[in-house]
Amino acid sequence: MFDGRIYYAKENKAIDREYGESLTALTGLLREDFPGLSSPFREFIRTDCEWLLRLCDHEKKASPEYFLSRPLEELRRENRSFFGEIESGAYERSYANPSWCVSVFGEELGQLMSFFHVANRQHVRYASRHERFEMLETHRTFLAAYEHLRGGRPDPGVLGEILTARHRRDRTPEFVRELKEGLSLEYDLAGGIWDEAGDDPRALFIHGMRVSDVEIETARFIGSLPPRDVDAVARSAAAGYARGFEVENKDRTARTVCGIWGSLGQERIYRSLIARLKEEGFDAALKYLSAQPVNRQYYFDHQFDVALYLSEELAGRRETEYQAALDACAGLCGAYSGDVYFEAFGEKPFTPVLKRENVKLSPDQQRLLAEHRRRMAERRACALPRARTSFTAVAFPCAEIGDRFEEIFREMIAVNTLDAVKYEAVQKTIIDALDAASSVRIIGKGANKTNLTVRLHRLDHPERETNFVNCGADINIPLGEVFTSPQLTGTNGTLHVGEAFLFDRFFRDLRLDFTDGMVTGYGCANYPTGEENRHYIEENLLFPHKTLPLGEFAIGTNTLAFAMSRRFGILDRMPVLIIEKMGPHFAVGDTCFSHEEDHPSFNVIDGKRIVAKENEKTSLRKTDPASAYTDTHVDITLPYGEVGRIAAVRADGREIDIIRDGRFVLPGTEALNEPLEELDGPP
Repeated sequence: MFDGRIYYAKENKAIDREYGESLTALTGLLREDFPGLSSPFREFIRTDCEWLLRLCDHEKKASPEYFLSRPLEELRRENRSFFGEIESGAYERSYANPSWCVSVFGEELGQLMSFFHVANRQHVRYASRHERFEMLETHRTFLAAYEHLRGGRPDPGVLGEILTARHRRDRTPEFVRELKEGLSLEYDLAGGIWDEAGDDPRALFIHGMRVSDVEIETARFIGSLPPRDVDAVARSAAAGYARGFEVENKDRTARTVCGIWGSLGQERIYRSLIARLKEEGFDAALKYLSAQPVNRQYYFDHQFDVALYLSEELAGRRETEYQAALDACAGLCGAYSGDVYFEAFGEKPFTPVLKRENVKLSPDQQRLLAEHRRRMAERRACALPRARTSFTAVAFPCAEIGDRFEEIFREMIAVNTLDAVKYEAVQKTIIDALDAASSVRIIGKGANKTNLTVRLHRLDHPERETNFVNCGADINIPLGEVFTSPQLTGTNGTLHVGEAFLFDRFFRDLRLDFTDGMVTGYGCANYPTGEENRHYIEENLLFPHKTLPLGEFAIGTNTLAFAMSRRFGILDRMPVLIIEKMGPHFAVGDTCFSHEEDHPSFNVIDGKRIVAKENEKTSLRKTDPASAYTDTHVDITLPYGEVGRIAAVRADGREIDIIRDGRFVLPGTEALNEPLEELDGPP
């Protein structure tokens, strides 16, 4: 059985003595009632000291045996006590809320004290994983901050140095540990727990995440499914993962290790998935689990806390340290084949409150962060080249989607296991029409103001070349799209979407204007003023860039998924992974072939080579790599119901309609309309 006490035994043994001394010091401070501290600092320090000590007690007892021997309701009460502070009601007067902290400690110290408190909250994760060495770092910071605060005249500059010291330490050992946990079969969150716990919902609490009714109900329902349904989902994902190497012409020789990134409550599927991946020649381990966010506003408020310590010098050191860690883990990198992602969707759309008290990046830091992310991604891409690795992503609903969760889940099984061969034949018809065109015109319908022309690459040898990928059920499940990397020059117009859910953020009436393929104007209707809406787009869509290129144009063909979403009234709850298959979509940022432009790939159904793999921006990768990539890729879909017309425009001006009034009208695509005919009213 995987046990953090055993996995981290060496690291914990090295700091055992100091860890014990820190507990003694914290306990002593609590008994003395923090002499020298003035209110409100005394209340803050008391609250967080009690919190740290409580989590240290939890670390001592946290084990699979502990959780599997306790009544479920007792575990739920304990779990709620760890996360209740940041739930929407309590959050307003929580130290984790920058607005509250500023009201208590003033403008200069408020942001720092909120940052301090959030760092202390990380103890939940560290304690559950038995990372005492990380808990000790928190204790060191807490004790040092207390020594400064007890002086009676807190200095924001000095306090900031103390609170961010751990973020400025040498991170090479931490990077090595993270890489080993991500790439090695030794680190497996599943390891043995399932053998003992099976589908017992108490096992959900082992990982130290918030466990709500959503996760418990999701796990209960999946546990009730017939084995054939669970195996069908797992087999589809495993086959798609293996097929991804084939369709992308990638050599998987010696790359046999696969990581699973999952969602809490879906564990029964992963058990079957590991076995199915084994049949495909991959050894898999569960690497990461996520749960539904407790409070999205909390995460939004702290998304730019890095601004408190980000500098040119620090960024440079981080890149050097990361490279050293990649070099140390070269063997693991060489054996790793990629990841399978299982997403959970169904949460309510979220529009955050914009707060002046939140930490913000300066313009120089925005530029620096963009460059830093690019250089870090470049180093990882060299160690784990996309031309040698693959991935598969699948999504299923969680119980938060509503009362019809079980019906929706069952229908998603059908959507996620569709016959790829049937769809690829229809999609070839669409590709043939598009390959005869020089551009594509997309016009909105009704209230939708989309009017966009997308320029396509010229095909010198159309008999053996294509601009579009014929996407079946491989790297992205469900199946159902044809996509390309457009030319930037000549791509002009406006993209307008009534509702979009991007990066866990909700956008209403999103508008992007393109000039020669680059975003030159934008707006939305989330907030009362244009300035607020522009700021929202800049920080939550374009960030850290001022503009982005149109990296992808696609036409989704999965009308079954669209019809299902309309029938259940959950269009606003669907994830990008599925939405992008439910109409034309446009990705701002890098192309789908980022960092693998020179790797040859072919459509399986006709053997044609895909030549539209770069644009004017990514073509700079060999002469000016700093300008070639944005390291972001955001898919924005125009649902069928908002599509007035999509036409392939030939060089002589003749236009061939592919979609008109939300229906496929190109001869040979009629079967795609069948699910739409079952809907009441237009799509």
